[in-house]
Amino acid sequence: MNEDRLRILIHATLALSPDQDVVLRMLLDDLALKSLKFRDDEILFRQAFSELLRSSDRRPSLDLNQDYFRQPLLARVLLNLAAAKNKYADMAEWLGRTSDQIEEDLWLSRTQLAPQVPIPSPGVRSPSCPDYDVKKPWFQKYLDEQFDRADFTFLKAHLIGCPECARGLNDTRVLIDQAERKLPPRLEEPRLQAWLLNLQTELRQIPGLENQARHALRNRQAWKFFLRWETWAALAILGWILRHYCFL
Repeated sequence: MNEDRLRILIHATLALSPDQDVVLRMLLDDLALKSLKFRDDEILFRQAFSELLRSSDRRPSLDLNQDYFRQPLLARVLLNLAAAKNKYADMAEWLGRTSDQIEEDLWLSRTQLAPQVPIPSPGVRSPSCPDYDVKKPWFQKYLDEQFDRADFTFLKAHLIGCPECARGLNDTRVLIDQAERKLPPRLEEPRLQAWLLNLQTELRQIPGLENQARHALRNRQAWKFFLRWETWAALAILGWILRHYCFL
């Protein structure tokens, strides 16, 4: 599995518990087990991601004193993936939702994590202002860098000439910053690289370990057959026959 896919799984897995080493070890074990069944990397990634979303019933005990861990598991995964600058369309595919639902869920989660920050409003809109949806304001999508180049260029030019939208964008930036302060500490790059190396090393070893296991199983089965009493009985009869005819 390539590094980008492993990074996504790491960011998502950290939503399970404050104990990063425990949940990452869980991820490593899950991937090692699933790789015995799923050889295609993309299928393995999707199976591991689906298992992660079902793991709320077996995750380690959580620190419910943290606002972040009071959020539903799906919301925590979404917050982590958004903070890592993943695309809405990709997150929608992984989480089995639409891009619009991802925007709405993400905005709701962020506002819940930063209740002390006033909800940004579009202010007095002019006819040239973009449409504003209170459930998924375009300010969030702009700051998450989800617009294509043409739309981004248009909005950037609009913000220069529209004080109301510029204020709304700045208020949204404050809210997102406050919400992301509640997220678990990110893995520092050296630790992240170390876990990536562990995961990649483990997955590379699986085919060889599986071949060794199959070879050992075949040997064991052969010895079990050889040691069966029927085999020994047949050998005894053969020996008697040989001795009998040799001494005639």
